[in-house]
Amino acid sequence: MILKKITLIALLLICSAANSSGQKASAKPDSEVFAKELEQRGVGRRASDIRLIPESTILIPREMMLANGKTQVLSIPLVIENHSSGAITSGLSHEWYGGIGPPTDLYAAARRERQSGSVWVTEPGYQVGELGTVAETVIQPGESKKIDVRLNWPGTGSEPHEPLIRDLKPGSHTIRFLLLFSTENAGGFRARRYVETPEIEVEIRGS
Repeated sequence: MILKKITLIALLLICSAANSSGQKASAKPDSEVFAKELEQRGVGRRASDIRLIPESTILIPREMMLANGKTQVLSIPLVIENHSSGAITSGLSHEWYGGIGPPTDLYAAARRERQSGSVWVTEPGYQVGELGTVAETVIQPGESKKIDVRLNWPGTGSEPHEPLIRDLKPGSHTIRFLLLFSTENAGGFRARRYVETPEIEVEIRGS
């Protein structure tokens, strides 16, 4: 009888530990939105001294003449601030209208509400302007760099992408950004790190 009680107590403890472990596993870290990108790019630790900040969260679509004619462009100005003791280098690309999109170190995500719940749609982040080039941007300690990131880029004819924000009618949207960059120490060793924004609530207004 005593042996049975001991066995039962042991089983209860095991089940309790399993439940506790499951609860911890279900907790979602901030980087889960971009977990795939971080794994594929083999990026190291998060940086606390690099900041990625929206200059404005009130967005107004504007008409631009692009390769395929006049287009309503929606973008957000982001400022990259370097508060570290060393320079950082990041590949920041401009959008393109044909072929395969250029590689970039910037990613963007938008939250969508569906019947099954909230989901995040993640896409490469491109600067406004059909240059199709990767700019190796170097930001020195204490300096900052402003970029204008397209939010409704549809991709190219041969490589379509999901626009982060399709509907340009007035309304609110939730977005996030991930920036990858390299740092170099005195010995010449380059390390890959990243910075990720919290959720950013943006509001589209009419022009």
